[in-house]
Amino acid sequence: MSLEKLTYKGDDGLAPQDLQSRAQTALDNANDEPIQLEILSGLGGLDNSGVVAAQLLGQVFPTVPEQLQNIINSPDDFNTVQSALSSINNVRCKDVLPAVTDLWAAAASLSGAPTPPAANVPQSCQGL
Repeated sequence: MSLEKLTYKGDDGLAPQDLQSRAQTALDNANDEPIQLEILSGLGGLDNSGVVAAQLLGQVFPTVPEQLQNIINSPDDFNTVQSALSSINNVRCKDVLPAVTDLWAAAASLSGAPTPPAANVPQSCQGL
């Protein structure tokens, strides 16, 4: 579920129940991320950048589910939705995507696999 599709634009955008439904789908996916992090960070012998990335991800991951839950709880409150989306984008763009890129590279290097491409940076990250 792309967070790009989670926007609240009043009469021009998603109805609150649609926003709530999309936020729930995103939350279901976000709740799987700590499991994926545990798998990758559990690889013995990660280089320093991989260890640092895993630690940062462990610290910031809770922000996204918390903010998605805020949207689910108050999908018709414009200020709550905008604040939640802003928080999600800040942590995602500034912390999660760069750290995921580093962790993927460290895990690939450890396993002898080719370096994967960097995490996709969505348009909502431009200017952050």
